[in-house]
Amino acid sequence: MQIVINAGGTGTRLWPISTKNNPKQFVELFDNQTLLSKTYSRLRQTFDPRNIWVTVNSSHFSLAKQILPSEFLDHHILAEPEKRDTFAAVVAHSAVVSHFTSDDEPIIFLHADHLTLPEYESSQKQNYAIKIIAQSLLDKQFDLAVIGIQPTFAATQYGYIQIDPKDRGNYLQNVVKVLSFKEKPDKETAEKFLNSGNYLWNFGAFSFCFVRLKKIISNLYPDILPVVENIQKIGKIELEDFRQLPKITFDYAVLEKVKNLGVIGIDFEVWEDIGTWETLSNYLPEVGSHDHHIQFAGHGNKVKTIYPNKKIAFVGVSNLLFVETEEGILIADPTYTSEIRKVTEWSESLATKNVKTITEEK
Repeated sequence: MQIVINAGGTGTRLWPISTKNNPKQFVELFDNQTLLSKTYSRLRQTFDPRNIWVTVNSSHFSLAKQILPSEFLDHHILAEPEKRDTFAAVVAHSAVVSHFTSDDEPIIFLHADHLTLPEYESSQKQNYAIKIIAQSLLDKQFDLAVIGIQPTFAATQYGYIQIDPKDRGNYLQNVVKVLSFKEKPDKETAEKFLNSGNYLWNFGAFSFCFVRLKKIISNLYPDILPVVENIQKIGKIELEDFRQLPKITFDYAVLEKVKNLGVIGIDFEVWEDIGTWETLSNYLPEVGSHDHHIQFAGHGNKVKTIYPNKKIAFVGVSNLLFVETEEGILIADPTYTSEIRKVTEWSESLATKNVKTITEEK
């Protein structure tokens, strides 16, 4: 089994900790570790480093190299020349991996920005699921397979995977058939999904043997097959080839169109997709647990700062988030996720404007 960690995201909703030049997966968020290093450590409990790969934007190659341990092979850091959504990334990177391995070996793509707890137990569950998926693909039970998370509440922020009710007692041990994918539901629908027992949260992991993916591409998108085969032949993603791949999600382009699709579930005690301050703030200590932070006539305020000895006081306000880095300061209600994304856009436009001004002055 070849395992590919996708670390190419931008984390636009976690400004100012996550920026264009230093996205969230490369930032020390928990236990002085990055999300990328945590993801790699979970996999290393079971798998050989020679079977693990990491995908990054080309501008973040050096960052990934610094974070990954010395045992990690440099040529296993796969750089894509630009962002083109998940279909292009998965297809191109799997072509490169198959160049160095084989057409018929299972490959699985995992995200670098997930938090699972408790760490050892959740790692064992994840790695067990990966092994079962690999065997199901080798046995040709399914064309592709994904991972689903056993829901613990009626979440509206995740997509869902529907399975047959008869598989409710089997999906944690074996790969079972996917009936359909469901978009992020409203609260009422999410409650129905949870109570039915045959819907899983979509973990966002894709697995397949490359020889099978090529056959699927030849049926669905025959025009790009020569490009995919060329990437596999040279074992490298050239910009000219990459730009010929559609800019679309892998879910929409492939998963929703494949009939013989399997899923295995994992019953994590805690699973979080660390994509917003609303989520991340749940794991920050409330003000009062640090000597230099204090609150008066308020409660529930949180602090994340790279300056631990700076005095920070909250007076008469509650449930606010204070974040400070060299990039800037964020003071926010963490539930306003969409507005925080706008701050990222504002920050990047301001930086571009400043660079332009400096260039003009020169």
